[in-house]
Amino acid sequence: MWNPRASNFVLAVTGTAPWPESQAKPFNRLDLHCWMHALATGPHHQHALFLDRGRRLQISVNGNSLRERVCLSPVAAPVGAGITRRAELVRALDQLVAQGTLPQRVHRTESGIHRLLFILLALDGARSRLPLRELARILHGEVRTREDWKQDGRAIRAQIGRAVARGEWLAAGGYRTLLE
Repeated sequence: MWNPRASNFVLAVTGTAPWPESQAKPFNRLDLHCWMHALATGPHHQHALFLDRGRRLQISVNGNSLRERVCLSPVAAPVGAGITRRAELVRALDQLVAQGTLPQRVHRTESGIHRLLFILLALDGARSRLPLRELARILHGEVRTREDWKQDGRAIRAQIGRAVARGEWLAAGGYRTLLE
């Protein structure tokens, strides 16, 4: 039911009971205008996934439960995330608490659709034995293919090669990882 790979990064936060003199708005799940799924993994730890119009945010909460009003404070950068990505996730958390929605810039769930379409088209072309330059023209357009081929075409060939290899892996059963 819970897949830790549902989001690219998990923002670690601490949940504390709100104090009366604080200016910070506490998180209240009843104020949400998006979908939330929470999973308790211990007495004082839980994961929460927020989905809003194709966007998502995943947090790992230590401390008070999200079932009650709680102040959320980021404590660590997501593993593998740079400063810009961390700032984006903190802004997303701020907007979630303040407005109950996720901002436009937070990671979109369907962003991988374009990549998957590219992979499937590359695989289809390769299996149809299209010449590599023709396949590149279909995938990237005439102008980009012509410009890349003027130099040496290595970058576009490598990208298509990786896409075909990924497509073969998906077709051989790797697609099941997308369903987990």
